[in-house]
Amino acid sequence: GVATPGLHWGPPPGGTPMGSVMSSFITDQKSERPIGMPNYAMVSRDYCNMNARMDFHFIMIDAVASPEPRSNHVKFRFKGGGTSLARRRRRALCIGEIFERYGFSVDIKEDLVNASLQGAVSEAIEEKLVMVGRILGFTRLLDAAMGDDTMIPVVVRAFMVGDYALSRLTEKNEPGRSGIRM
Repeated sequence: GVATPGLHWGPPPGGTPMGSVMSSFITDQKSERPIGMPNYAMVSRDYCNMNARMDFHFIMIDAVASPEPRSNHVKFRFKGGGTSLARRRRRALCIGEIFERYGFSVDIKEDLVNASLQGAVSEAIEEKLVMVGRILGFTRLLDAAMGDDTMIPVVVRAFMVGDYALSRLTEKNEPGRSGIRM
């Protein structure tokens, strides 16, 4: 999923200056791990575990895709960001809604998203992991563009139709319409 064409791995969408993202991050005394520290992944034929800092947020993925569906699961955790808590919450709500649409159970507290799926066949688990990879690329630095609550359904819809680069949202906003200006 992380290699899906059109994923936005560059600067934050919406034209938000990185200085405003950085200043928020630098003043956040709760940052538990500085940028540049190692990330960890364990991968085998049936198991994947990844704990990583991606820019200004933390992710955890734990998945089993074995021949025994009762043992299979995907667990996902996402927290943090480089902007205000309001913007990070909006991104968390987007992530949560996307996971729910893919059949996951979701719990959101502030900017923390926990999503889990249990008991699927291995092929379904593998498909969900591709979606998780897309989410990682799609939502990277997205909090910088989440200026108001109207962005939540717009961004979710973009993901669901495969507009991972948010290309349909890049034009200047027309009066009464929401969208990202790049």
